[in-house]
Amino acid sequence: MQRPDRHLPLFALLSRGEKRPCLLSFLPPLLLFLSAALSSCGGSSSGPERSAVETASPIPYGEETFRQYALCALGDRIFVGGGETDSTEEFPVFLDAVYAYACGERKWRVESPMEAKRAGHTFVTLEGDLYALGGFVQTAPESVLQAGSVDRYDPETEAWSYVCGLPHPIRDFGAAAWNGRIVVAGGRYTTQWGVDATVPDVVEVDPAARRCRVLAGLSSARTNPVLAVIDDTLVAVGGFLPSGEWTAIVQKYDPGADAWSAPLPGPSVEGATASGDALSGRFYLASASTIRRFDPAAGTWATMNARVDGECVAAGARLHFFSGKAHRTYDPDLDAELR
Repeated sequence: MQRPDRHLPLFALLSRGEKRPCLLSFLPPLLLFLSAALSSCGGSSSGPERSAVETASPIPYGEETFRQYALCALGDRIFVGGGETDSTEEFPVFLDAVYAYACGERKWRVESPMEAKRAGHTFVTLEGDLYALGGFVQTAPESVLQAGSVDRYDPETEAWSYVCGLPHPIRDFGAAAWNGRIVVAGGRYTTQWGVDATVPDVVEVDPAARRCRVLAGLSSARTNPVLAVIDDTLVAVGGFLPSGEWTAIVQKYDPGADAWSAPLPGPSVEGATASGDALSGRFYLASASTIRRFDPAAGTWATMNARVDGECVAAGARLHFFSGKAHRTYDPDLDAELR
């Protein structure tokens, strides 16, 4: 690294045969050198700068193809489990593995596997426990059954246990923990006649009592609505109608009246999937790399500058995006609104 001309390096002074300078005379160039070296390494007194989107440790599953898994946050930990991967045969291989990511340590650890190989299910955390709901279970290499069970995982004892059954098998639904319960909304299942039925149903699961209660349904039948809790209010965002069209609406649930509010306009989305979560009192909806932020106080949406793919979950003051094994984090405080 080149120094200013007014400070000759030590080896140049010695090679010229000049009188050895005082030790204190080396302090200015030495300080300049150390300062430049630290700057080139990204170091500073305030620590390295962080960007809005950063690559994080990938899910430690061995196969490259990894999809249809469930994920959720418990404090500053993220749980990822189940899913499916390609096989040499025509039928995919379902998984029972569960991993936990500690945001503070930025490390993964292996948890106890689920009692069944499961895919297309949903994870929800409530009062320190992890719950797996719905989806499909693989009972044999070429045998898959719809699942309507609710199973609980205790991270302290690392043990799984059955809680209760939902009114019917369900997949592609929204779920959230709220007021000591788990709320399941929308989704679809295959009837005994082999027909896919999309429903507006909303079910409340009480794990302590091991039972379910039917609540008022959404305004329309839909799959993949995103449920989130914002300022203690349960909110349902969007979803796909039976026609496959995204319904850009937002509804709030009133527990006293057991009713959902009239649909409010929401954002359109691109692509075949959408995911979202609440962070710092605001809701973030992600689809086809686009992130939109909902401000419940103003009732307005804004499109963010950063573009990130994948399913997202909020943990450790950031949104974590997963696509296959890939894992990236997003900090909205370091991003800007486009509009």
